[in-house]
Amino acid sequence: MQRTLFPLACIVFVSMGMWCVPTSPTSAGDGNSGIRGTTRSIVISGVPGGPTIGGPASVEFAVAPVEADKPHYDRAIFVKSDAQGMFQVELRPGRYWIGPKAKALDPIKYAPGPVEFSETVVEVKAGTFISVELVVTGYRP
Repeated sequence: MQRTLFPLACIVFVSMGMWCVPTSPTSAGDGNSGIRGTTRSIVISGVPGGPTIGGPASVEFAVAPVEADKPHYDRAIFVKSDAQGMFQVELRPGRYWIGPKAKALDPIKYAPGPVEFSETVVEVKAGTFISVELVVTGYRP
């Protein structure tokens, strides 16, 4: 199966961090709708009562359109949040799956590893940006 990857145009704002906007057929082009939010990483202690640590983190993830209740991984775009965990993606109105990049690249052979990425489906409406928080969770011994 041939895959087409779409480039990301990243714009750096001194006071706001880096926002990555996909340049693909799913891009809204008008800048009026999409997804924005934060990514963070947490590590849960394997010791009962042990500390949970974490905070904002740069994370690369996939966004794929959902049609007939199924993500179209072959049309996924890849987004990376900045060092403060912030991102913004312009998208056309519709439903979108957000999840691990590895799953979008090979959904048949995908097997979660020791680090879990929170998957979600969101609906983007015309003229709005939906806010999401994405979490990468790891476990320590």
